[in-house]
Amino acid sequence: KRSAMAIFGFGDASGSGFGSSLEIDGRIHYRHKQWSELISSNSSNFRELFNLVAAIDEASRGGHLDNAELFLFTDNTTAEGAYYKGSSKSKFIFDLVLKLKLLGQNTKLILHVIHVAGTRMIWQGTDGLSRGDLFEGVMSGESMTTFVPLHQTALTRGSAIRSWINSWWGTATELLHLNPDGWYTTGQGTTDCLWDPAPAAVDAAFEQLGKAKHKRPEISHVVVVPRSFTSHWRKQLRKIADVVFTVPVGVDFWPCCCHEPQSLPFVSLLPIVDLGDSGAQDSWEKWRGVCQICRKQLLIGGGIFCGNFSTPRGSFPPCQSSWCGKCYTPTDGGRFPIARPKGWNGEPGFWKKRDEKKFIEGRNGDHLLTPSQCDKCQFVNMQKRLPVAGQPKDSMLLMCIRRANLDAFWAREPKTVSGNLTEARAAVRNSLALGITYPFPPMGPFPMEDKCGMTSAVLILMRSLDPGMNAPTVQFDTIRKSRSMYSNIFHAGLGSCGASVMAKDKYKTYVTSCPTYSFWYERFMLGAQKRMGRISKPDLGISIKAMHALLEDLEKDRVDPCISSLERERIDLVGAWFVISFVGALRGEEVPMVDLYGLRQFFDEGAKHEIPHVVVTLLGKLKGEAGTDYHMLPMAAVTKTGIPVQRWILRAIQSQSRYSQGPLFRNSANEPAKMSFFEEEFHSRLRRIQLERGSLIPETVDVEEEYGIKRSFRRGSNTHAGNQGVDKDVSDKNNRW
Repeated sequence: KRSAMAIFGFGDASGSGFGSSLEIDGRIHYRHKQWSELISSNSSNFRELFNLVAAIDEASRGGHLDNAELFLFTDNTTAEGAYYKGSSKSKFIFDLVLKLKLLGQNTKLILHVIHVAGTRMIWQGTDGLSRGDLFEGVMSGESMTTFVPLHQTALTRGSAIRSWINSWWGTATELLHLNPDGWYTTGQGTTDCLWDPAPAAVDAAFEQLGKAKHKRPEISHVVVVPRSFTSHWRKQLRKIADVVFTVPVGVDFWPCCCHEPQSLPFVSLLPIVDLGDSGAQDSWEKWRGVCQICRKQLLIGGGIFCGNFSTPRGSFPPCQSSWCGKCYTPTDGGRFPIARPKGWNGEPGFWKKRDEKKFIEGRNGDHLLTPSQCDKCQFVNMQKRLPVAGQPKDSMLLMCIRRANLDAFWAREPKTVSGNLTEARAAVRNSLALGITYPFPPMGPFPMEDKCGMTSAVLILMRSLDPGMNAPTVQFDTIRKSRSMYSNIFHAGLGSCGASVMAKDKYKTYVTSCPTYSFWYERFMLGAQKRMGRISKPDLGISIKAMHALLEDLEKDRVDPCISSLERERIDLVGAWFVISFVGALRGEEVPMVDLYGLRQFFDEGAKHEIPHVVVTLLGKLKGEAGTDYHMLPMAAVTKTGIPVQRWILRAIQSQSRYSQGPLFRNSANEPAKMSFFEEEFHSRLRRIQLERGSLIPETVDVEEEYGIKRSFRRGSNTHAGNQGVDKDVSDKNNRW
């Protein structure tokens, strides 16, 4: 009585017909027909899978598949993938997959759907069968097992492969070819091995290979296997191999008669490097490191390596420092702030889970995007000695170096880093296939001096811990001034002697060796800016309605008969300050530059002009100007919305009749008044407007916090100009942007 049976079969479908052939009990059961119009209108993927389902259904109804194991070969990858996935986005293909699963359950059938090359399908004869040709392959009397490739190893099918592998493996270590018995014995030892399993046995080989890698991660293994029956070992391959590349058919050592490509996974590949060759030492893809924290082995860029990893510098031996990306973390205990999203009310905002590790750990491959030297090597560059354990100053410096390195790494986003590493590894695979020994330039060693700007970077980081005005610590816009300071001092000394100049007409470009202009330093500054963010609290702009309310409030107090002449004089000056600030869109620090003599000189001429106006004269250093001549700012006598510019400026001039020259706004020492001279009155009048006319300034607004005489008038003026359709170029010219 038969208890079980292995059956082999092939199925293929063309645009017009289909065919299948199964060998059962030594006999070929075949079928071939033309598609109906309904079926032929469907996709090729549907026709291929439909043909397989029909072949199995017909054989099962004949009782041939009970308690059998069927190896069914197809040249359609979608059919294979859909069956093993158990699902499909296409409803029609999903229904076919479901029917296959049900057929297996009802007949106790073990089914394997296996992809083979189209050339094998032609050779076997089923491709011709789908087109009505009954005289090819198995149809001509050849045995079915002749065309079944599952028991054949790569070296059996292509004997020249071994010579090709030896040609690029080198002579530093010799590969020992393992037979199946060797998987369990020699393959677990201390010799570099070549594994050559047949496709049907790859899962068993990989199980032993995984054990060998776990026992001795320093040993190298190369596996060569035809790409067949991949559904049984593809996932395991990706987990166990460090590098995988595919050799296509048609090359000298793997001819077209082999049909399917071959896969070459490498496990612990990097020990093949001959460290006696100095050129190999500095090529990153040949480095093999161990994480300083978790002791995991790091290969082919799978971590963060110091650029001085494999070569000595001066009297210092090779660094040999490497980390897993997730193990390279700050040592500052959270002292350096990391900006997080916040809502309007200051509550924490939405933060994606993948962003939780931002700036607090590195990423594998960071050293392939940003010049990388470990903390100790950077310390040596700066101090010309190794750090002393337990020495507080050395520990503080190492802490800052680690933070600076992480900031430089995080100038690039995680997808950029991972994508770059993926492409780099692909280049490694291709270089191996082409026999290119050194595909990349050396990563090091770096000179034993601070060429990248780490000294300036750690000083900036220490500056970032100083108390801030709007946050516990100073903001990025404050610390970035330290970069300019360092550059200024560098070029004020001997650094200026080595700077080259490229000039054309009035434009000049300086070529400098200043470390704060290095590639690494640019990355550091960008990363620090991303980490710290920018907490900006700009003054709210004064709306046009609030501006009119301010002037009305001043006018109301001015006509009060109970006030003194001194109080009226101050109101006139306050009104002039407000008007000049708003209409001229001046910065708060620019208003004290209004010159009394210049105002008088041009006032009458402007008042009598056919277009009445006032020329506001500013004397002093304004942005973009030398400050030796008047900056003349014409303003309409009365604006379109009714702001009486001429009236308030005339009142201010008359209030200063006892002076012939000097600033219009002055203090008791006859010096230009500071902004704070009018700040308190500005806020008090805004609070009054808030109480009396809440629609202009909501009661939820903290006037002292949100409004400032430094920028509120300017911001309000620019907003109003935009609302009135003033061309942006005109506004920019007025604002000297």
